[in-house]
Amino acid sequence: MKAPENIFPPGFPPNFPPTNIIWHPSACPGSLFSSTISPFSESQKQHDEYLLLYIPGNPGMIGYYRTFLNRLNVLFREGKGTKEVSILGISHAGFYFQDGDEVGNPAEGEPRKGVLEEKAKLWGYTDWNSHPQPWTLQQQSQMKAELLNWIGEWFRRRSGGRKLKVLLAAHSMGAWVAMEMVKYLRSVDRLVYRTGEGEWGIRSTVDMLGGALLFPSMVDIAKSKNGKVFTPILSLHCSIPHLCQLLVGFLFHVVLSASLGRLLVGRFTGFSTLSSTSTSSDGSISTTNDALDTTFSFLTVSGAVEQSLSMAREEMHMIKEDTWDNEIWGTGGELEWVLYFGQGDSWVCDESRDKLIKNRGRRYAAGMKSASSASNGVELGVNGNVLRRNNMEEVGIGVELQSPNNVAKGEDEEWKPQMIVCEEGLPHGFCIKHGEVMAEKVAVWIGDIIERSGKRRGDLNAET
Repeated sequence: MKAPENIFPPGFPPNFPPTNIIWHPSACPGSLFSSTISPFSESQKQHDEYLLLYIPGNPGMIGYYRTFLNRLNVLFREGKGTKEVSILGISHAGFYFQDGDEVGNPAEGEPRKGVLEEKAKLWGYTDWNSHPQPWTLQQQSQMKAELLNWIGEWFRRRSGGRKLKVLLAAHSMGAWVAMEMVKYLRSVDRLVYRTGEGEWGIRSTVDMLGGALLFPSMVDIAKSKNGKVFTPILSLHCSIPHLCQLLVGFLFHVVLSASLGRLLVGRFTGFSTLSSTSTSSDGSISTTNDALDTTFSFLTVSGAVEQSLSMAREEMHMIKEDTWDNEIWGTGGELEWVLYFGQGDSWVCDESRDKLIKNRGRRYAAGMKSASSASNGVELGVNGNVLRRNNMEEVGIGVELQSPNNVAKGEDEEWKPQMIVCEEGLPHGFCIKHGEVMAEKVAVWIGDIIERSGKRRGDLNAET
């Protein structure tokens, strides 16, 4: 039987693909996401709550991020203004494995009965069971957007009609998925569904605040160091992902025993020495090797290798130039993004990254405390559009320091994303050894976004 904290109350939309999740409900007393609170009081219905949805890279298995998400949950519980944040980490479709300790197979959850399920088709939820696999990048994006709508409607019905406030965090190509999710939600936000029972309102049921994109591979992946290697290989023939799946399946299910296969994976990847001790929110201590366990599951789960390589091939051809408009990037301060790039990231083209920073990044004044202040701040300059090291000369034009949040303020600049280039040597695959370090940073960024979004809403209320 699953522990209460691992029960995901909203469940999943009908016909949603089997999915592993890591779920940390809010520590705030009276949270609507608590599995132990019923019925819901009026005071609960008036309480602001936030959901952080975490989207992995490729391979899309959420198990790689357990240490990161566990630490982030602890920091949220200890932080000021973040106790109301629940964390949902979700695997990409096609990477589900039954032996994991994550929950989330829709077929195993509580029955999803009532008006939500009855209206699912009316609201346009996709019957994913009718779609052939492997899943495409757009499908990965759309199904997560639909899941957010499902959770948002569940929350709305229990909160007296309020929208759930949502933040996104994503890694690598997951950043592209996150931006496409926002694009999808913005497009359907303008749609109103009408039936014989009347108008059912706007379909987007969540209030998106923005989020943190970590080592984002969101433009020109094929131009990156690794992209130049994998693009020609994956382009040789469309059957390569399937053939690789057959080969890996034969190796791990026919040639090797499970114990020998796991041993070889650990030796080959170097993950056999990465066992770590972690403390959960209830104080229990456990020793795990998430990197090795998840990698072994990835290689032995039916279809996972093919799904990963199919996505990788599509990434090389689809993820090119920045195609998102200012609204997606946060025009007017409706959304706030933090992008954290790696130095010498082999999955990111430096030239394309610098162009993105130049065109989309916020300008900063010298000496200001950056969003990466926890790591003593910053980053390479690209024509004045990226954070610089403290006490350097002023960069940008018409930019001034704004207190108390130390956010640079200038004409048409305040709403733009913070774009940071790491100078600490953190690797693209931070989740393997540096999950707790990144959790410290993300906790600060998310806390700042929540605080500033609250101030913006307060200013709007004051104006009205």
